[in-house]
Amino acid sequence: MIVIVRRFYSKLKVFTPTSKSELVYGIQPCLFALQARRRQILKAYVKEDLIKDCKTSDFGRCLSLLKERNVSIQIFSAKALDYLSEHRPHQGLCLHAERLKKLSPCPTIEALDRPLLLLDSVRDPMNLGAVLRSCLFYGWSSLYLTPGCAPLNALVSKSSAGALEAMKCYEVTQSFLSKLRFENYEIYAAVPHHADCIPLSNITQITPKSMIVFGSEGSGISPDILSFATQFLSITGSKHSPMNCLNISYNAMIFSKRFFSTAVDQLFPKVSSVGLSDNFAPIINQQYKCEGSGVTRILNETKSESAKANLQRWKDGYIRLFGKQNFQLLNDEYLSTGRAVHSAISSFLSGETPLVNVREDENTEMPIGGYLRSLERVWERGHFDRDAYLIESSVYHSHLNYNGVVDCILNVNDRITLVDWKLKDFDTSRVLRLSDTFDDPLQIAAYIGAVNADPSIPITVDCGVLVYLYDNGAPCDCHPISKSVLEEKWKEWMQRLQMFKSLNE
Repeated sequence: MIVIVRRFYSKLKVFTPTSKSELVYGIQPCLFALQARRRQILKAYVKEDLIKDCKTSDFGRCLSLLKERNVSIQIFSAKALDYLSEHRPHQGLCLHAERLKKLSPCPTIEALDRPLLLLDSVRDPMNLGAVLRSCLFYGWSSLYLTPGCAPLNALVSKSSAGALEAMKCYEVTQSFLSKLRFENYEIYAAVPHHADCIPLSNITQITPKSMIVFGSEGSGISPDILSFATQFLSITGSKHSPMNCLNISYNAMIFSKRFFSTAVDQLFPKVSSVGLSDNFAPIINQQYKCEGSGVTRILNETKSESAKANLQRWKDGYIRLFGKQNFQLLNDEYLSTGRAVHSAISSFLSGETPLVNVREDENTEMPIGGYLRSLERVWERGHFDRDAYLIESSVYHSHLNYNGVVDCILNVNDRITLVDWKLKDFDTSRVLRLSDTFDDPLQIAAYIGAVNADPSIPITVDCGVLVYLYDNGAPCDCHPISKSVLEEKWKEWMQRLQMFKSLNE
């Protein structure tokens, strides 16, 4: 519901925060708050000219989310909104929202899957916000705070550009730190001076079982917290500078990049593909029930609101065209065809049947010959080696607790490569660019991460390829996923995985 308020701003009351609610202001903080859904949004206040001109994409997304959640929207003049918000930098949008609180208790040690970051008694909300922003940018999804840190309020949200809304902030007790030490965590204390201090640049290996601790600018890390440290780190500056340390937000930015990037490198190895011994037996159709959630489910449940809306419009269009029952039959037929195509390719790669001799699947009315003719062009070009290392087999990332089924791993241009077959309608959905592949590269990255983390699979994979097969037999389109692209997609996958875990807690 939209209500237009045209009273004189001098007759309005200044918004007064309470113990349970506050005014979140600024487009980015409001957008993150709406997307994260961790706050109850009671009301929205919008500047009049923004409603009239929704060219600002982020504001347009905010407005869509507000309408989707049926939040009351009040439209104010610029002066009225300035007065209501006590002249905060609101950018034309404020939300009357429930307050955020530090989460307690901390996650169990078994649930932790990456390095942790702890702030000790950081009382300045601007510094806390800047640290949150740097951490979210470099891939952290949660932060740990001692009780002496600044409260998680709207000022912190604004100074973090909304990162506070997206990150989980846990209140830490000394018993939690004791458990980390008991589980052999490395706890790194960031300190400007210490007898045993070593430069950050000397750290070359960081495991997921580690924590970095920052203290306040005034007094540093408290003695109680410092007693848990296993190593002391510092950033080396100029010998001639009168400054002995950086602002905590810059420290956090440098440490975050170092810690998170190194940890990701180890979760997703960046090493050249290795060869196999002659007696290695290919893994074929090794499918079993795995723990955790499937990659496809995770990606589907964490799609953006716009992607979900587009998918729903596509479904609604087909239902209007064919009817709900016929749409379901078509969908079942498509899935049946997919299984038949994958089965035929599996038989070909395992040496059971030449591809040209594969017949139409009697269990489906939809022909698969076109897809297989589309695939034949791959072998004609000579880039793909038929000898496979893995075919249609389950993979499970025990550390991150997700699973999936990999189509195949084989040599492509003399590199061990994970290949994923995709079926497409040539006339309506040909895939000419990698940018048209949506979440498919994330799926590749997730599967490669699981393969590399599985000690029972004696290979390392650092590249992938998406192969789009067409129903009319047209030459397939292949989109290689290089190691550098995979690194970026792995980071995106980790964020989607964390989002999924948050939604399903």
